[in-house]
Amino acid sequence: MTEIVLVRHAQSANNALEEHLRVPDPSLTEIGMQQAAALAAWLRDQPIHHLYCSPFLRSLETMRPLAETKRLPVRIRSDLFELGGCYSGHEAGKQRGEPGLGRSQLVDAYPAWEIDGLIAESGWWGRDYESFEQGLLRAATVEKWLASEISSLGGIHVLIIHADFKRMLLQTMFNDQQLDDRKIDLAEVPLFNTGITLCVREETGWAMGDFNSTRHLPSKLVT
Repeated sequence: MTEIVLVRHAQSANNALEEHLRVPDPSLTEIGMQQAAALAAWLRDQPIHHLYCSPFLRSLETMRPLAETKRLPVRIRSDLFELGGCYSGHEAGKQRGEPGLGRSQLVDAYPAWEIDGLIAESGWWGRDYESFEQGLLRAATVEKWLASEISSLGGIHVLIIHADFKRMLLQTMFNDQQLDDRKIDLAEVPLFNTGITLCVREETGWAMGDFNSTRHLPSKLVT
């Protein structure tokens, strides 16, 4: 059996700012760092096989305590980023693509981690704003990777990703009836920082365990 643990990153500086003040690639707030530490403590005794992470700084820094606690390397994948990619400007139609962290920057900050070969020295993004339709296609590609390559490995695999992309990925993994049965409206439900969703690969497809769980967080850290 293969278990995929989908985790939204911890609170970033952008999460705590008004939209017009947001920056392309923020790190974590103090609350976010506490959330990341709590996540690592919660998963400490789980027999995790692999760790995967978006190349955004907020995801990397959410993963760091878990990687250090489990003493596992992390695979930074260039396809797990938030919808839109790395960009500046938050008004519709005015988004401008930004480069994101480059290969040498990632090597310096995370020397033991495996970096996607598609990430260039100049940055992992550096192109136009990703459309909603392009995001859906990417989610389908990631689901195919999870269902085939990762599911064949068995065990527990943790992905640190983002709210909008997590919605897209879950919509790809589960049909409307499955979501309705769980009373989950992905368009409406807020996805919590470090919220945990468990997806189990069975012979007939995906089954969902916990959804958006924050049991690892004290109430004051739920954001």
